[in-house]
Amino acid sequence: MMSRNIFVALVMIVAACAATSRAVPDAADAVGALTHGVFDHKVLWLCLTIAAWHLLRTPSPPLQLYHLLAAFPAIFLASSSYGMWPWIGLSFTFSMLLLRAGEAWGPASAGLLLGLMAALHAVSVGVLSNLSGDAVLEIDAWIAGSLAGLFLQGLAVQGTALQYLDGHMLVLVWGCSSLSNLGDVLLLFWAGVSFFTANAKSGSSKGRLFFCCFLLVCLTVALNAIRLALMVADAEYYAYLHAGDGAALFRMATLGVTATMSVAALSHD
Repeated sequence: MMSRNIFVALVMIVAACAATSRAVPDAADAVGALTHGVFDHKVLWLCLTIAAWHLLRTPSPPLQLYHLLAAFPAIFLASSSYGMWPWIGLSFTFSMLLLRAGEAWGPASAGLLLGLMAALHAVSVGVLSNLSGDAVLEIDAWIAGSLAGLFLQGLAVQGTALQYLDGHMLVLVWGCSSLSNLGDVLLLFWAGVSFFTANAKSGSSKGRLFFCCFLLVCLTVALNAIRLALMVADAEYYAYLHAGDGAALFRMATLGVTATMSVAALSHD
């Protein structure tokens, strides 16, 4: 009989494949859609891979009826729907499994939690981008404008736009928002921490974890605000930081901050 953990890992991967491939409607074939979808969701797939690793590295008992029932939302919505629905189904599946996890899952619980976080992140991004209108972007524009105003005179915030005195204007879209990147950063943070906290003999205090998580959020928002402030200051800066080497530099800086906070969260006094 199939192992419980192997079954759950397969359900997660199949549902994620369906969700990411259907997000590429103009692909020529299924393989191209899946490849493009995985590439567009690199952080999400990295975290799902780590979640599957947590599940597969842990011995587990045979599959039971409850696990089949719990997998139904993910399987049904992945096979019949598109958009956010496969992720919603996966969220329900992992929620049901975590409710019955307890000590029986052991270190594999880290995989369950990471899988749930990845699914909920995909759902929350879809909800915020589709239903919040400009509210989220206006918050980010205000944060970036407040920070940029410390060294740029004559900068005004107008809704989702940053207007500079020379007439140069930067209009924020969802991909430019630091708030849209926080989910990826927090997923990477937990994925890194879970390598060590999944075992009962290792880990860190909850206070240190929460503090490092809070600091990571603040630093991520600050880094993106600095990038936006530089982009609005000069058209050449915009070209360099939006699609040039500067954009890669800021991504590396964000990854470096995430890695540093992950290590700090696991350090002991």
